[in-house]
Amino acid sequence: MASKIQNIALQITITDDGAGIRIDTLRNKAQELGLYTEQDISSIADADIIEIIFMDNLSTATKANEWAGRGVGLSAVRQEAQALGGTVSIETEVGLYTKLTMLVPLSKG
Repeated sequence: MASKIQNIALQITITDDGAGIRIDTLRNKAQELGLYTEQDISSIADADIIEIIFMDNLSTATKANEWAGRGVGLSAVRQEAQALGGTVSIETEVGLYTKLTMLVPLSKG
């Protein structure tokens, strides 16, 4: 009897209990970058606005330091996960938490 190989994936979930991602800050940054017009920005769903956090060279930090502000981190994480056939998603609730989930396949079946 032949055995069936199942898809195996690694899931990494990182959650904090911090302030969450400020959607209004991302909306302002999206408008500043010309991604959306002032008229359109208010009708864009929060989930779509959150996705811009994965853009290259995007940072909402007001000052760069060793941990933030250079616009490389989340973009690099998503690019590497996608190169491995995986995904990265983010979920947030302002004032409560941010959860980053990375799913990377370890085998193909």
